[in-house]
Amino acid sequence: MKIKAYALIIWSLLLTASLSAQTLEKISLQLLWKHQFEFAGFYMAQEKGFYKNAGLDVNFLEYENGVDVVKNIANGKTEYGIAYQDALLDKPSSKNIVLLAAIYQSSPHVLITLKSSNIKTLQDFKNKKIMMSLAAKNSASFMAMLRSNGVSLKEMIVVKPTYNVESLIEGKTDIITSYISNEPYILDKKGIAYDIWDPRDYGFDVYNDLLITSKQELKNHPKRVENFRKASLKGWEYAFSHIDETINVILQKYNTQHKTKDELYFEAQKLKKLAYENNTKIGTVDKYKIQRIIDIYNVLGLTKGKINLDTFIYKQPLHYALTEQDKEYLNKKKTITMCVDPDWMPFEKLSNGKHIGMSAEYFEHFKKFLNIPVKVISTKSWEQSLEYAKSRKCDILSLLMKTPQRTKYLNFTDPYLKIPIVMATKTDAPFTTDFTSLKNKKIGLPKGYAFIEILKTKYPNLKIVEVKNLQDGLNQVREGKIYGYIGSLATIGYAFSKQYTGELKIAGKFDGTWDLGIGVRNDDNRLLHIMQKAVHSVDEASREKILNNWLAIKYEKGIDYSLVWKIILLFSAVFFIILIFYFKMTKLKNKIQKQNDEISTNHALLITLFNTIPNPVFYKDKNGVYQNCNHAFSQKIIGVPKEKIIGRSLQDLEEYIPPSLALIYQQKDEELLKSRGTQKYEAQVQCADGMLRDYILNKAVILSDTNEVLGIVGIMLDITEVKEKEKELLTLATVDFLTKLYNRRYCMQTGEKLFMLAKRHKQLMSVIMIDIDDFKNINDTYGHKMGDNVLESLALTISKNIRQSDVACRFGGEEFLILLPQTDKENTFNIAQKIRQEIKKTADVNALHITASFGVSQLDIEKDNNLEELIKRADEALYIAKNKGKDKVVTV
Repeated sequence: MKIKAYALIIWSLLLTASLSAQTLEKISLQLLWKHQFEFAGFYMAQEKGFYKNAGLDVNFLEYENGVDVVKNIANGKTEYGIAYQDALLDKPSSKNIVLLAAIYQSSPHVLITLKSSNIKTLQDFKNKKIMMSLAAKNSASFMAMLRSNGVSLKEMIVVKPTYNVESLIEGKTDIITSYISNEPYILDKKGIAYDIWDPRDYGFDVYNDLLITSKQELKNHPKRVENFRKASLKGWEYAFSHIDETINVILQKYNTQHKTKDELYFEAQKLKKLAYENNTKIGTVDKYKIQRIIDIYNVLGLTKGKINLDTFIYKQPLHYALTEQDKEYLNKKKTITMCVDPDWMPFEKLSNGKHIGMSAEYFEHFKKFLNIPVKVISTKSWEQSLEYAKSRKCDILSLLMKTPQRTKYLNFTDPYLKIPIVMATKTDAPFTTDFTSLKNKKIGLPKGYAFIEILKTKYPNLKIVEVKNLQDGLNQVREGKIYGYIGSLATIGYAFSKQYTGELKIAGKFDGTWDLGIGVRNDDNRLLHIMQKAVHSVDEASREKILNNWLAIKYEKGIDYSLVWKIILLFSAVFFIILIFYFKMTKLKNKIQKQNDEISTNHALLITLFNTIPNPVFYKDKNGVYQNCNHAFSQKIIGVPKEKIIGRSLQDLEEYIPPSLALIYQQKDEELLKSRGTQKYEAQVQCADGMLRDYILNKAVILSDTNEVLGIVGIMLDITEVKEKEKELLTLATVDFLTKLYNRRYCMQTGEKLFMLAKRHKQLMSVIMIDIDDFKNINDTYGHKMGDNVLESLALTISKNIRQSDVACRFGGEEFLILLPQTDKENTFNIAQKIRQEIKKTADVNALHITASFGVSQLDIEKDNNLEELIKRADEALYIAKNKGKDKVVTV
């Protein structure tokens, strides 16, 4: 019997395990490369049962040559994959992709050269062998780094990749693409000196290892997508928290590359830094960073379409569909009655019986979800609306806060608006975050508002004065009858936009927010259940649009480049052959004076080609006299008929060509005639419209059969647009996206140069460190978008009050740095004081209490060894200013 019992238990366990296994959904994850620590989080999600707990059986597909990850995902060949940044490129497969997470906040992808190669700058890459994959060629960061420094792949010798660092060591290539977590370890072990060329050092910081799926997978299996994403990120958190354990798992199960434990540990440490760059949460996707990558691709001309980031970046699916029971209830109810606050803008108002305001826009969405009418019951005041709700004359109240008193007759949905609570005062009142300090001061609030209950409980020493409404409260503040008026940021901000400018300001913020949802009669749980679903049915984009419509907070969106990078095909050689043939044939024709039908036809063909080529073409004799030119040259460059050009030299055309440019062209001609070869150079050309444009001039000496110099033929290629694109890339690399000041990287590079010049020539130099006071309170009070506006405004104030020789940058967060060459600390102090006063003045005009603290330091030529020491002293002075009460300038 015991044996049978044990057998039954074992059979049951096996059956349970079998059934459990059958319920797991089989999916595949296409890796970006061979097994290594780069994918450790996915391995640990498998090993620790995170995938199994999510009902998933995940098969890892190791990379094989020729695999197109994005295409395979888009076509449904695999459900999930890891991709490079080129998933953002405008191609058919990318349009079907959804980005779930960015595993590495900064890319480990770099270029490596050996010290022995004598490559010291990016310009030295020209004519060198580079070994790179197709993915590397499509890398936004690599291409931007190269092109912003005037280097093109066309000027390099691209070698088929072997994916082996030995190719670099053996001299088969001069440059390789590499992961900073892989090849450097091998070179270090071999004791080989090398240089790393990291796009981040040139201002191009991008994501890498993008976790993607298809729109079809998201549509058909939204729950599976969410479960897979959560389990994967959980795996990554575990892997980076248990590196030794993770390495052992890789060595045992996933070590197809036969890496050593030390090698994997090196990789893990490097990748962990990149995954948690700037203390970012694992997998974070920042919409603005994605937009920046797209901007780079646009400037490079690698994509021309616009990607809808709202559909490209994954958002958690909403599960708030109405059930059959919900629909049946609504069909029977036919109409929902609603009371609103008749005068509470911008939240809501009854205007000639019509419901308007933020809540009204939300209810437009709710009504579409409910699919039955919502009838507004007219009331004369908020108190009457509350009474109607108590007496069941209305089923719901559109927008209100939950309080203990109201729960006696209402249930509440989750809030759909969360608005900071602030206090308005006269402009001379100090900003406060400690409301216990307002003891015995009269504070106004509208009669019947929920916040009165909360304030009386939390701040019993406040003297609460009930006012009629917002306008009455603000008027009493202006007249000095009460110290302050408490309300939402939205309503007070709305009132300030209409009146009270320069008279009142926001001078305090309460902890938490005004959480406003729908109040539902508490004798109808089904209606509460339905309205809760309605609240959650509104997507983030619609919520943001409503807030922006009513709060009028401006924010900068991504750049939409309409120009496409034009790839200039240098067909000069072909034209040279044609032109030389043409001139020789013309000479032959004049010499033998013989007309031939074939020669005549060819001559006419070449003349037509010569005159219709869109690029300017010219021919000079050995004395520099123009003998011929095409229509593009005469009209675009000189601006006169070619008859006025032929027979004249550069000096004869000084009315059309500036003498300074003519001198450059003549010197180049003399160099070419002396070499008797070809010549290619860039030059600025003043065109017929008066504009200076950039051209590449390709010129060659024409020789006779007896090797005698006949003249020079040249063709010009307009590269102005290319140069403009290079400038745009440089701007992306050096300018802060939000404030339009220089970024920290550029400031430090420029600062080092200024520092060295000042030390070498024993010149003056000073710096100013600026930090916005209580910036966290500004963000908490007004929201991050208003915080961004403050940063932009302060940056503009700085720009207007510094000299052309000064360099200002956003140093980080709410900190700014100004470099002032040839300036002592006394003059620097005066500049800082002026900026401080302007910041305060600008803030007061906008009814915002914003100040900044300043630290000033001057270069000590004898003691300062580097720029960091100078900045450190300014930083110390800044914190002295903070400790002395803020809104001050301190010099050390």
